[in-house]
Amino acid sequence: MSLRIQAALLVACIFPSLHAAEPGAARLKKDVQYLASDKLKGRGVGTPGLESAAEYIAHRFWQIGLQPGTAGGWFQRVPVTTVEAGDISLTIGIASKKLALSNTSAKALVAGPVSVTDAEVVKLDRDYLRTLKRGELRGKVGITSDFGIAQRSQSAAPELVVVASAKAAEMMTMMPADIPGIEGDDSRFPITALVTADPDFSKLVDESSAGLVKDAKSSAVVQGGRRNYQIRNVLGLLPGSDPVLKNTYIIVSAHYDHLGETTGGPDSIRNGANDDASGVAAMLGVAQRLIRANPRPRRSILFAAWTGEESGGLGSRFYARHPIYPLQQTVANINIEQIGRYDGEGGAGPKRVFMTGYGYSTLGTMMTTAAQTVGVEAYAGPDAFFARSDNVFLAEAGVPAHTIGASLEFPDYHKVSDSADKLDYDNMAVLTRAVAATVQAVANSSDEPAWSTTVKAVEPYRKARGKS
Repeated sequence: MSLRIQAALLVACIFPSLHAAEPGAARLKKDVQYLASDKLKGRGVGTPGLESAAEYIAHRFWQIGLQPGTAGGWFQRVPVTTVEAGDISLTIGIASKKLALSNTSAKALVAGPVSVTDAEVVKLDRDYLRTLKRGELRGKVGITSDFGIAQRSQSAAPELVVVASAKAAEMMTMMPADIPGIEGDDSRFPITALVTADPDFSKLVDESSAGLVKDAKSSAVVQGGRRNYQIRNVLGLLPGSDPVLKNTYIIVSAHYDHLGETTGGPDSIRNGANDDASGVAAMLGVAQRLIRANPRPRRSILFAAWTGEESGGLGSRFYARHPIYPLQQTVANINIEQIGRYDGEGGAGPKRVFMTGYGYSTLGTMMTTAAQTVGVEAYAGPDAFFARSDNVFLAEAGVPAHTIGASLEFPDYHKVSDSADKLDYDNMAVLTRAVAATVQAVANSSDEPAWSTTVKAVEPYRKARGKS
């Protein structure tokens, strides 16, 4: 073997091409299996399992060769307030009938403890809400069948709202026992609500006219308290190679939390394999590919494992308010969700990847072109899904930000059955190549992604871009 060939092989080993750097399905599977293991108990906010996941991701960033994403290391600390509900006791007396709720028949979302005696009862609907003045329901108990109406009633300041809805009650079973929010952000806890599927309460709501319920009085005691603590975003940086463009940034992200444990049934752990251990594994795969690329990407790339997405985007929302790198110099965010399965709705299939808000910015066409180079078809996900993941908080701050994945809603979504054995890791590896190709295209282009000037829904994001 000639010295020239030996030298060429040595260079190829040290600086392999993007194609040669493809992370295999086995590595993706290993990352998902750990993050979605029973050991981590579903990675709920405020649990040891979430902290173990954060440490694992930081270690993987280090293994891959990224730099710590903050001056203080791998973590951005997110201060959180958890509102915890205690005992519930509520009665509504109307004529000779008395209705009652307790911990066994209702779940509480609490802004703080509530204690009322013989309070007037008010039926809430959309039209009635429009007539109310600020604080007009103070001292009163509201009843409704619509959780959205309960939320919108906050300016009228009811002491408590009872939401009688089987659908809302079913959704509440998916939520943790305590509801976290960013510390100091009281908009997360505007009211105290009791959610119930009790048919007697549903009947009361259905049979009552909007406004004051005649001859009805309610007494209630709802215990609640707050606990302050911190959770962590995990951040790793791949510095850009261009002397000018390295001062601009692309964020590649995925959320590493899930819903923790539930009650009832033989399996109580919601492992969150596809949602979103798959996205974290793919993000790590993209980092592994790009750090080995020759040449290195021109722009800097921040890899962000967000915390608290399932609790309202706590980590991404905090970063958008307290960015480590200037948002005006952040040209794009590509957020990865549910990339391990394509047995969902909305055009899913092998070697296909969706983007939410596809036509909202030039990132859609950039992804289509880049994905084609590795045999993947990019398609537009429903615009309604644009605001359903972490990308929306960066978008609201002006950054062209989209979520991509393999399926929008899959059969085991938010269930204990979302397990690692159901993912297609070979297809994940192909889609990871497509994501990496897209990120590389954005990183190496002299042109920044731009919001659409014709799509009306984009106008607030485009205006925010001018202010960020």
